Amino acid sequence: MEPNANITREQAFAVLARALWLEPATSANKPFEDEDEISDWARGEVLAMANAGYIQGSNGRLDPRSYITRAEFAQVMHNIFRQYINKAGEHSVVADGNILVNVPGVTLKNVTINGDLVVGDGVGEGDLVLDNVTIKGRLLVRGGGVNSIKIIGGGVEGEVVIAKVEGDMRICVENGAEVGIIVIVDGNGVVIIEGNVGTVIVKAPNVRVIIRNAAVSRLEVVCDGAADITVAESGKVTHLEAGVKAGGSTINVEGHVTSIETSAPNTAVSGTGTVGSVTVNEGADNTSVTTPNTVITNKGASNVTAGGGKTVPKYGSVTNNHDGSDILYPDTSTRYPDSGPVYMTVRSVSVSGIARVGETLTASATPLAATVDYQWQRSYSENGTYTDIGGAIGDAYILTGEDEGKWIRARATGTGNYMGTVVSEPIRIYGYGSGTTNDPFSIATADDLNEVRNSPDKCYIQIADIDLSGYGNWDPFPAFSGIFDGNGYAISNLKTDLAGTDHVGLFSQLNGGKLVNINLENVDVKGSVYVGGLVGYNEGTIEDSCVSGSVSGNSQVGGLVGFNDGTIIQAYTTGSVSANNGNAGGLVGRFQGGTISYCYAVGEVSPDGVLKIGGLCGDGPANQIYFSYYYYDSSLPGHSNDNGRGEPRTSGQLKQGTADSEINGEMVVQNTGCRAVPGSLYNKQSRGFLFVKTIANTFASFCTSL
Repeated sequence: MEPNANITREQAFAVLARALWLEPATSANKPFEDEDEISDWARGEVLAMANAGYIQGSNGRLDPRSYITRAEFAQVMHNIFRQYINKAGEHSVVADGNILVNVPGVTLKNVTINGDLVVGDGVGEGDLVLDNVTIKGRLLVRGGGVNSIKIIGGGVEGEVVIAKVEGDMRICVENGAEVGIIVIVDGNGVVIIEGNVGTVIVKAPNVRVIIRNAAVSRLEVVCDGAADITVAESGKVTHLEAGVKAGGSTINVEGHVTSIETSAPNTAVSGTGTVGSVTVNEGADNTSVTTPNTVITNKGASNVTAGGGKTVPKYGSVTNNHDGSDILYPDTSTRYPDSGPVYMTVRSVSVSGIARVGETLTASATPLAATVDYQWQRSYSENGTYTDIGGAIGDAYILTGEDEGKWIRARATGTGNYMGTVVSEPIRIYGYGSGTTNDPFSIATADDLNEVRNSPDKCYIQIADIDLSGYGNWDPFPAFSGIFDGNGYAISNLKTDLAGTDHVGLFSQLNGGKLVNINLENVDVKGSVYVGGLVGYNEGTIEDSCVSGSVSGNSQVGGLVGFNDGTIIQAYTTGSVSANNGNAGGLVGRFQGGTISYCYAVGEVSPDGVLKIGGLCGDGPANQIYFSYYYYDSSLPGHSNDNGRGEPRTSGQLKQGTADSEINGEMVVQNTGCRAVPGSLYNKQSRGFLFVKTIANTFASFCTSL
């Protein structure tokens, strides 16, 4: 073990990530120039720590294989936990961030935790009471006994993760507390769940799970190995599903389970309680079901037995009698011992429509031919407990004022020859809004978007994709000082043909306002001076936004922004930019001031002979651009061949930061399309970002030709 040996930074980070049960990440939100030095075994955990904000590195580096100092480790622990509760008793004030409780006998009361709450190993077999506590992140349980953890009112917006290594424990949800998901990931004892819970997911094979004094909407057994599930007399589960890897699982029902579906071989369903139906999928061989009055449907498994050890025929269905000692066959017209009706599973259900009060949402099940019963459901949070909406049982649902600010989903249950129950992805519902920060105007249509020009100092949120092709020649918004959140939805087919006009784009000018999460697709923007796909003249903040298409003008023309004196962060463009007299860039035409960080541009910047053009920026202060790049993109028209311009990347690689295109300080940058570059440098590669100022002064001093 070498207890006195030094530990590397990546070893420490990996241990902490696993202790916190962080999901391994495939890429870093913030790039590090030495990211490729992380060992393969630690990469997912180290990146997860970075994405969570627990490690920041130094000068853009992580130094993963260097030894960590005591001071550095202390700093990481401070980044993870903003408060340690090491004294029993009642606590009503907590720090902002993750909280660690590490002693038994603690009561947290009337607090909101803006992060994770970790119940440490130091709690042992003791208790923890959460009285009217709202946890914005996860509840990670590593300690607690058979009387813990009590969640009284409030709720957990993230997952409850049970990871107690040794011993038994209980999660008790009371007094209307909202707990959407409980995940059992570790342990070898008994986990008791009480109260109303949305979904319970069993990932640990060696844990016995008991549902008592509880109502659980869905219980998923996805462990790699046999599970032991008991639904006590006081327990209720709507749907229980055993995955293909959970072979040998036992499900004892003394309470009530509406439906069970198993894909796991050697599943045993027993008990004296009520099980409405059991579906045995192909591959779940040697499954037995002995619960009374249960309908068993065999979808192709071998050696499926029911009451009295009787065989359930493949592709057939039987019903156990009142005490489970025998089976009842359907009449001969529907009985098929060796073949029969083909039962199909409802695979998914999707919801379309505008998520705004007064609009209609429509549900559609897959396959399209499926016969299903629909039920619309509502929750106060995305991962909270969903309850049926009374009378909302068709494929269409008209949103009411009661839905505003809540989450809506559709549940589809197969009928006839279709089996299974599925739910749609939840959708947040908006009202029309009042234009404030907390209640922005909702934008769902092209006409909604056009109304922004009438109140350019208000706040807006986009709630649907918008096609502007019907508007013809778009009139840019006037100077905007509010907040517009595109919410990840697309605005497509913006066309603006104003060749003799200055300040041209979707927004003419941003005056201290903020644009975030905007996705402009297939723009065709023409103007004179200060021309950009998104903003002509920027004196505000642009974040997490992108533009594709073509932008052209006379001067100070950029794919995203024509003239910048503000902040641009995490933005990219994929398209062509052209100017008649100069100051043209793939991202920004002229960079007067402010900052640009974590941005990139791909595509041609033209034409020949024009001064002050660049793949990223045409002109400006190089020392205020950070981690931003211009690339040669093999997926764009005219870029199919290398032609001496360096190794191509696809747009997908650039967006995802995959393969050789990891976004870090070592990225190779191409000068494709920058015809103002002297012949000695043309078709060369540079490290850093491409930044052309004049023919005589081509690159910033730190850009070294290879």
